[in-house]
This record gives sequence, C-alpha cells and structure tokens, in this order.
Amino acid sequence: MSGPIVRLFVQVFVAGVGVVSRAFVQAYQQAAANPNAAKAAAANAKRSLRKEMKLDEALKVLNFDSTPKNLPEVTERYEQYFNANDPKKGGSFYLQSKFHRAKEVVEKQLAEEAAAKAGKPAEKSDESK
Repeated sequence: MSGPIVRLFVQVFVAGVGVVSRAFVQAYQQAAANPNAAKAAAANAKRSLRKEMKLDEALKVLNFDSTPKNLPEVTERYEQYFNANDPKKGGSFYLQSKFHRAKEVVEKQLAEEAAAKAGKPAEKSDESK
C-alpha cells in the first residue's frame, strides 16, 4: 500500500520541480532580454523617493501667488497652516509635513536670492534626509 502512495508523492514532487524550474528559466530569459528595464525601474524608484518639492508647489502649498519678499511673511503663513492642522485638534500630520517642507523650500529660495543680492553664493544646507 505504501508503494503507490510514495510513487504518487514522487510524481507530484517531480512535476512541481519541473514547473518551478521552467518559471526560473522564463524569468531569467525575460531579465536577460530587458537588462535596461531593471536599471530604469531602480532609478525611477530612487528618484521618486528623493523627490524634492519644487518652488512653485511650495508657493501653492503655502498659498502664495508669487515668491514672498521676506521671511516673517513665510513664517507667519507657515505657523497659521501648521497650527490649524495640528493632529491633536483633528488635523493631519501629513499636511503638517507638507507645510514644513514648503517652508523649507521657500526659505532656501529667499536665502539664495539674498545671497545673490549680496554677491556671494548661498549657503548650502547639509540636509540629506
């Protein structure tokens, strides 16, 4: 009685190994045919993860029509929106982080403009998060 059962298990095992090996061969052939696709996908993923907010997006987030002229104006608008979206008051941490990043981008732009007026290069932030 154990003979037919063992034989059945061996046949199922051999069939499973065949299916898995064919799948690996097909995956390898696909990867070999498209070597640049994996590199492009990795580069795209890296780019999307490190995407920095653009100035125009930051201005829209903080509800400015054009680049503000001074830092207190930016700080006032930032604090207004940041405090209004406090999670303890039913706000959103996600929106708070958007406001924070927008403020950083606008502050960086204002610093670059001030440095350009002063005739020296802007101080680069050492922020690599």
